[in-house]
Amino acid sequence: MVKIKKQSKLNKKILLLALIVIAIAGGGFYAKLGSDNKVESAKNTAEKQKINYDPPTAEDNKRVDDNKQRIVNQQQQQGAQTPQDTTTKKSVTPIISYAEQTQAGGNIEVGGRVSGVFEDGGTCTATFTQGSKTFVKSSTGVKNVSDVACPALSAAFSEFLATGSWSVTLSYASSTATGSSAARIVEVR
Repeated sequence: MVKIKKQSKLNKKILLLALIVIAIAGGGFYAKLGSDNKVESAKNTAEKQKINYDPPTAEDNKRVDDNKQRIVNQQQQQGAQTPQDTTTKKSVTPIISYAEQTQAGGNIEVGGRVSGVFEDGGTCTATFTQGSKTFVKSSTGVKNVSDVACPALSAAFSEFLATGSWSVTLSYASSTATGSSAARIVEVR
């Protein structure tokens, strides 16, 4: 009886070992099969992703032309729905950076900047006023970092018909923007 039990235990161990070997071999086969499928799948994907360098076909050209026309039609419809007034100019407020006479009997200089616009070619105008007496000096605005600079507007002492306090404003005008600064007092001596 002991011999039969030993034989039975031995048969169970052999059977278990055989099952393990079969499982390992089956897993390897399955892994190999899966690997082959992945390689085949990668080949199919690569073939699908090839770039076509052939010239466009008549069908391709028609599809492109149809798309262009669709975009033009959309833009025309949007334009008809929201007309834009091209004559409206942006309102800006120039700032006088300095307005001073360097010495008695010398020129009076005014300079400033215009925030909110960044362009060349606008006109900067300094308007000097004392009572009913008025005259102007102009210069061309230039781009300056992030705004427009109004270079020195110089008025000769002889242009002022009288000494004393004069009011000066700086205005700016271009095809896109317009505006005027607050008045500043400059003493002419």
